[in-house]
Amino acid sequence: MSGSDRLWKLEGFPEHVGPPSGEVQRAYEHWKERCELNPQAAGKQLSGGERYTALIPGAIHTSGDFVELQLVCDYEIHPGPWGAPGNVVYVDCGFVPAEDQPE
Repeated sequence: MSGSDRLWKLEGFPEHVGPPSGEVQRAYEHWKERCELNPQAAGKQLSGGERYTALIPGAIHTSGDFVELQLVCDYEIHPGPWGAPGNVVYVDCGFVPAEDQPE
């Protein structure tokens, strides 16, 4: 995918959310690519309009075990003039154990 295919500009998103070779990091990077193309489809809209949240599944390797986690990432969408693509602004992210997530 070339840079010209990316319509939305991501602002303030961290480069690393887990070990660089970990499953969570790879899932996060894939999600960011989707978010640059269509941020509305990359997450779920929260009440209030411009704020969204996304659950990004993955796992980390700790002490010989894989721990299933979900990265929760909150962001805001600010369209450009006349509804054109604009900016996707990072709000917050953190890990939640996958077993604590509702089905």
